[in-house]
Amino acid sequence: MEPLPFISTPYTEHWVAWTVFSLLLAIVLVKVFEPTLYVRAFSSLLGTKERDSIFVGSGVNLKSILVLILYGIVVLALVVQWILSEEKGFDLGDFGILAAMVAVMLLVRYVMQGVTAFIFYKGDTLTSFRRHYMYLNLCLVLLLFPVVLLAFFTHVPHTIVTIIISTLLILYLLLLIYKILVLLPLSLYTLLYLPLYILTVEILPLLLMLYVAAVIY
Repeated sequence: MEPLPFISTPYTEHWVAWTVFSLLLAIVLVKVFEPTLYVRAFSSLLGTKERDSIFVGSGVNLKSILVLILYGIVVLALVVQWILSEEKGFDLGDFGILAAMVAVMLLVRYVMQGVTAFIFYKGDTLTSFRRHYMYLNLCLVLLLFPVVLLAFFTHVPHTIVTIIISTLLILYLLLLIYKILVLLPLSLYTLLYLPLYILTVEILPLLLMLYVAAVIY
């Protein structure tokens, strides 16, 4: 009888534990650099135009931005690798490739989002949208991290974790739509812009990245 092929898991790969530890360290570092950032981010989720004035001028320093970019890339790469891991398992080389793909996807999305925001938002509205967009993405990757821990280090069924991830992504899109509707006046123009933006900037780059990752992985 031929031995069964070995498929690595987070339990068998030491680099996974070190990566998770690095993510925890990143969360702590950002807390040190920006003590109120997490509170501002989650408080802004349902903020209106009037409440938004509370956060005007509340910038984020460069150190925090760089740490959060790396944190987001690693978290999203781990999520993608977990989605694809049932057939191939966890390999550090594959994780590096997926992280690079996630970084490219985020860069493309950032450029597209910047162009569309510059076209459709003006002045203080543009500043407000960029700030809330940053906060919303920060909340998403922060909430995905415990889901990664749940998926990697417990025996929760794959389906349950998939439902949780899908729910977070749907909530992200719903909150993004809410932010856009709050910042832009409700009109036919807004209703035409909204689905175009969601499909081309938020969904399409993600789907393309997942498709390419599935083909390569």
